[in-house]
Amino acid sequence: GTGDGLVLDVLAPLYQRVIAVDRSRALLARVAQRVGSRGFHHVSLFEGSYDDAALVQRVDASGGADLVFAGRSLHHASRPSAAVKSLARLLRRGGHLVVLDYLPHEQDTMREQGD
Repeated sequence: GTGDGLVLDVLAPLYQRVIAVDRSRALLARVAQRVGSRGFHHVSLFEGSYDDAALVQRVDASGGADLVFAGRSLHHASRPSAAVKSLARLLRRGGHLVVLDYLPHEQDTMREQGD
């Protein structure tokens, strides 16, 4: 998920079209404010998941993604290998998948947040 949209500050200036995906309507509302305040008119928001048929169709219609960035979301997947395949499915030929996530840890405070 896009979370609070902080990564968009780095990625949006590099691409002509960006789709920020998250399941949380509340987070997407905050991202909409961030995107608007930065003038990122080429960033669109999608409420759902990386494997939703509507998102796949939208990405396919544009020829696939140059970059799929999954930040701190893979550890929430019940089947991480299937999640990676779904993320990679969004790529155009020669596109790149970047997965940023946690290593195994013993930090109970993160577990309390569902991580």
